[in-house]
Amino acid sequence: MKIKLYIAQSLDGYIAGPNGELDWLEELPNPKGEDFGYTDFYDSIDLLLMGQNTYAAICSFGIDWPYQGKPTFVFSRAEELSSAQPDCRHLNTLDAPTIASLKQLSKKGIWLVGGGALIREFLRLGAIDEMIISIIPRLLGEGIPLFPATYPAMDWQLEKTETFANGIVNLHYTKV
Repeated sequence: MKIKLYIAQSLDGYIAGPNGELDWLEELPNPKGEDFGYTDFYDSIDLLLMGQNTYAAICSFGIDWPYQGKPTFVFSRAEELSSAQPDCRHLNTLDAPTIASLKQLSKKGIWLVGGGALIREFLRLGAIDEMIISIIPRLLGEGIPLFPATYPAMDWQLEKTETFANGIVNLHYTKV
C-alpha cells in the first residue's frame, strides 16, 4: 500500500509554531464549514504513522482519540508511549524492513501524519509515495519546518490542485 503524507503548512513552510503550537490552524475563517478534503482522504487510509511529538500533541487536545478503529504506529526512541490510546502501538525502529511490514498491514493506504523529523526519515528511505500538502494562507515567521534539512533530492509530479474560498490550497503530488 502507498504511504501518503497529508499535512498542512503555513505559506512560509512551517507545520507548527516554534513550541509545537497548532492553534493557528483553527484561526482561519471557514464560513462554509468545509473539511478541505479531509473526509475523503481519511476514508482512503486504514493505518496511521506518526512521531512521538505529534502523538503527544494530539493527546494534549483533551479529546477522545480521533483515529479510533484505525491502527496507529508511533515512532519514538522512548521505551513507551507518553499515554495509552486505543489502537496505538509503539515502534522504535524505522528502516526498510519495518516499512515493508507496515505496508503489508494496510489494505487501503497509510497516512504519514508527521512530524517533521519523521517525515525527513521517510524521505531518506524513499518511503513516501504521495503528498497532499494543504497550504494555509498565513506566515508564521518561525516554527517547525515541514521539510527539515538533510534529505535526498527527489522529483514529484503535481497531480491535482484544489483551491478553497478561504485561500487554502491543496497540492497533490506523486513520487516520480
